[in-house]
Amino acid sequence: MADKIIIKKKSGVGEITGVTEIEVSDIYNTGINSSTFSELQFTESGEYILSISTTVPNVEPIELKIIVDKDTNFIKQEENKVSKSDTPKTNTNRPIISQLDKPTIKLPPIKMDVDINGGDQSQYIEGLGYTPLIWYRTIAIEERYIRSLRLYHNDILPMIEFTFEDTKDIMKGIATPTDDSTIELFLNSTSKNLKSLHMSFKIESFVQGEQKGSQTYKVRGVINVPDLYIPNTKSYNNTSFGALRTISKELGLGFNSNISDTDDKMIWRNSNKKIISFMNDIITRSYISDDSFMVGYIDYYYCFNYVDIGKEMERDASNDVGVDTSPLVGQSNKNDIDRIIPIKLINDHSQSGSCNFIKVNSMINDSTRKSLKEGYSTITKIYDRSKKQFLVFNVDSTTSDGKDSIILKGAIDDDKYVKDNVKHIFNGKVDTDNVHKNYNYSATQNRINLANLNKIALDVSLPNANWNLYKFQKVDVQIINQTSTPSNPDMIDWRYSGYYIIADIEYLWDGNKITQRLRLVRKELGKTPDEIKNDIVVPKKTELKENNTNPIDTKYKPNSVYDIGRSYFVRDKSGNRYELIVRSLSENGDEITAELKKK
Repeated sequence: MADKIIIKKKSGVGEITGVTEIEVSDIYNTGINSSTFSELQFTESGEYILSISTTVPNVEPIELKIIVDKDTNFIKQEENKVSKSDTPKTNTNRPIISQLDKPTIKLPPIKMDVDINGGDQSQYIEGLGYTPLIWYRTIAIEERYIRSLRLYHNDILPMIEFTFEDTKDIMKGIATPTDDSTIELFLNSTSKNLKSLHMSFKIESFVQGEQKGSQTYKVRGVINVPDLYIPNTKSYNNTSFGALRTISKELGLGFNSNISDTDDKMIWRNSNKKIISFMNDIITRSYISDDSFMVGYIDYYYCFNYVDIGKEMERDASNDVGVDTSPLVGQSNKNDIDRIIPIKLINDHSQSGSCNFIKVNSMINDSTRKSLKEGYSTITKIYDRSKKQFLVFNVDSTTSDGKDSIILKGAIDDDKYVKDNVKHIFNGKVDTDNVHKNYNYSATQNRINLANLNKIALDVSLPNANWNLYKFQKVDVQIINQTSTPSNPDMIDWRYSGYYIIADIEYLWDGNKITQRLRLVRKELGKTPDEIKNDIVVPKKTELKENNTNPIDTKYKPNSVYDIGRSYFVRDKSGNRYELIVRSLSENGDEITAELKKK
């Protein structure tokens, strides 16, 4: 293992992120004392004391005092929002989903014995990971015995399912999986610039097929992060961004995001829930602005990803490029520079050899079903027991300006149905003293926007796995009509072509090759070039928006249930009976003035 130079923060106003370790072998030409940490970043301006050490023997660590100037390109942490007008529409400090913290979970490399008979294993070693390498205890399950494999997400957790034929009795007898047994998976990305996949899974389910000499087993596993499944009672006085980042560090997970902070600081209390459930609760109640909605998940590389979907949808992805990871290109050209291609998924069969080629399994338009079930907007009512007020939120999903797309909210010429199709929800009585000001509104906002994001969906397969893709990435998709008819002479299906969000991504093995399956989603249908050119704009439906700072329902005041001059009879805890005569009602709707007589 090569020696490293390591930079750590000893003290300072913020944190250091980016690349903080460099192998000594990478910098011999420049000398250790003049090493350049080109990807080192600071979250705040101010004074820092750094500890610089090395794994080289007999080299003492040193401390270095530095001052990060305000003009330095550091990752700025936003102030908490004071009012709605102070909140920017999107956070521009971090335009793409990028890594803030590296995972500290380190799996030991898979080590295999060489051929004791002196056989040439070079071809086998070079091919490792291009087909699934499953490692159980100290034995590799060969890919030729793996009937099928699926790597996918269940909510925010990575999962694995595979079926294999146990010709070597790997899982029989004393090797039978016991409680909390684990299994590892390795997949090669085919490029040195794209991270390969190496994960450990807890064996959650182990099913033995029909008994025979060569036994078949079906195994299902969930990502192995032990503390993730343990209840605790810890609290975090921070924003949802800060709380989730801290929890990720405690779990050993990395942290990726496309934002710098959220506007929802409060004490997030875990009431003895499993940490995974607590993280889900935080995401549900998170808030930045009315144009944002948050999702989170653990990726296949031990990083928790906290993503503002609203911001990713607005990102300019027209210049996105990646490495062509199709097998033929990778084998014929090892130089990644010569393999750079635009990331643009297409179902044109002339591109069938590319990693951008997709097969469309289904095209789903769920807009009417969702409007029938959810309505076009939601009015949520909550009674605040602390302030004795009714809180009312009018929540609508965000839409585009309609210049390049058709907004799917009612018929084009029917605005009345949109206004009338409103869902009403009463969420009971709550205390709002210890939560952020958008706590109750944010749950409905996040839910509605995520539901409407799935109005249009494409279920597609990639015969050649594209390792550049990740969940909740914005990606350009071009759908080509497979036949051209007089009624539809255009080769491009403009309604279903355009930008999508990758809602889900799976890796599959069918016994011969690794493929992918994607679920691509968006809210609106596309327009043809003629419709855009001729400015055929469908009028945008009115969005029901409030200032969303827990407004009071002025139509209903709690003290309106009382009539001036009327008598009411009540009892105290001891059973004494009193007559309460109402004399006046306050203007704020909360209080009454009354005369109390004992009976």
